[in-house]
Order: sequence, then C-alpha cells, then structure tokens
Amino acid sequence: MLDERSRDIKRTQIEVVGQYNEVLTALQDASNAMRIADDLNTRLITVESKLSLG
Repeated sequence: MLDERSRDIKRTQIEVVGQYNEVLTALQDASNAMRIADDLNTRLITVESKLSLG
C-alpha cells in the first residue's frame, strides 16, 4: 500500500511540474507578445506623427 501511495505522489508531482511548465511557457509567450505589441505601437505612433506633419 505504501508503494502504491508513493507512485500516486510521484505521478501527481510529475503532473504538477508539467502544469507549472505550461504556465511558465504561457507567461513567457505573453511577455514576448507584449514586447511586440509595444514595439508595434511605437512604430504606429511614429507613422501617425509623420502623416500629420505631411
């Protein structure tokens, strides 16, 4: 019975680590997307500024 519980704990640990990795990857992807959006916004502001001057 102890071995069975030990295996259950190990499986749960593996699942939790997998979920943690998925969350971490999602956060990294969101951070990258935010940087891209900020860069795009800066470029758009520059273009709009140039258009209003012309």
